[in-house]
Amino acid sequence: MGTQTGIIKNPDEILSEEVSAHPRERIESLLMYPLNAILLEENGPQKFVDFLSSNELKNARRDQLQHAEIMQERLKNLKRNFPPSKSGKYSREQSDEFAQYQVIQWLSNYHKDFLDKFTKQPERLHTNIFLSVRLYGYVVFYKYYLGQRVPKKLSDFGDLFHLFPLPYCELVVMERDLCNILNQIKKNHNILNSTNIHNIDFLKNWE
Repeated sequence: MGTQTGIIKNPDEILSEEVSAHPRERIESLLMYPLNAILLEENGPQKFVDFLSSNELKNARRDQLQHAEIMQERLKNLKRNFPPSKSGKYSREQSDEFAQYQVIQWLSNYHKDFLDKFTKQPERLHTNIFLSVRLYGYVVFYKYYLGQRVPKKLSDFGDLFHLFPLPYCELVVMERDLCNILNQIKKNHNILNSTNIHNIDFLKNWE
């Protein structure tokens, strides 16, 4: 079998598929478009080059930076809205609650009609199936609450958008810092049970 290369779905699409699948977990492919298919088309290589310099790709990057700015402000607000434990410090035991809080917030912002269906029976909302947002929540909590990090640049938030597909991947290779955080989450929670996580050194010896 040849190697498959492709563009994966963006966070909005993945979340929408999780909403559609509720109360079950999403099972759709992560691939939005296999790049191998472009290369087999007439003038395929040129189409690929055109795509990399397209306005669509530039707009996607612009949107990502705009979202990063919003997330920077959101982190400040969340810190005020989610106080530490009675000890005065954040504890790992709060991470599940924080991840659930994130699911509700994302659904409220982007799928309010869906969320409103559970107003009278909130117990019917299975927040555990929203793996994409839950992982986002865990990473934010481990990095900025437990780790007490301070974001220094917008790319710190842009990188968070890469988290959404990870619970649906068998293998992910990340930079060392994020790899360490993800492995802590995998050790303490069940969200990455099916995902093998490695840092970039993995590629040196991968055959």
